[in-house]
Amino acid sequence: DNGAQLEEVKEGSQKSSLSRQELIGSEYTNLMEHWASIVSTVKSDVERGQKIIEYISKTLPSSDRAIIFKSSKLQNHVLGLAEFVRVVRCIAATIADVFCLSDNIDLQASHLPEWNDNPIIADAITIETLWSEINSRVIELGVLPRPPQLETVVEIRGRANIATVQQKTDLCHLTLQPFVDKPCTQSSVDWNGHKYMACAANLLLHRMS
Repeated sequence: DNGAQLEEVKEGSQKSSLSRQELIGSEYTNLMEHWASIVSTVKSDVERGQKIIEYISKTLPSSDRAIIFKSSKLQNHVLGLAEFVRVVRCIAATIADVFCLSDNIDLQASHLPEWNDNPIIADAITIETLWSEINSRVIELGVLPRPPQLETVVEIRGRANIATVQQKTDLCHLTLQPFVDKPCTQSSVDWNGHKYMACAANLLLHRMS
């Protein structure tokens, strides 16, 4: 009995991932150009964020530095960048699914050939390097008590594999990733007549409109 149940669960997850594969396959080509533009914009934003933090930490007098590093404005800026990085990782996870790449592939320069040297992924890898530098600096400088919690591409894909996806509205209209069913920045919001992850709608509204 347990064996039969297990087979049913397996079949169910294959069906769910197959239907999602079909859904993302039909949407993917329409989104490539849009994704390239979004990831390029996020790369510029993260580059600017890194330069701001380096400038403050190396150029300003220590008294000014202390005030700025404790300001909610800088904290919110870093947390905002974290949500942009989240969207980029979701897009990268979908690209990995479309190309049927190995489950453990991540955004590292050494893996770029496995991503077919995709230019969107090349930008995403640059973002990861910059984001890692920002994370280290903001903890070291006391801007944030701990790094923002972000799923890796591997974790995003793992969650998507077990999600129930039956129709297009079960997926974020931008990232083609399933929503997280609890209040967070990956839960579903309605915007411009479509369903988006909150973090994706926020990025589109504030950076791409």
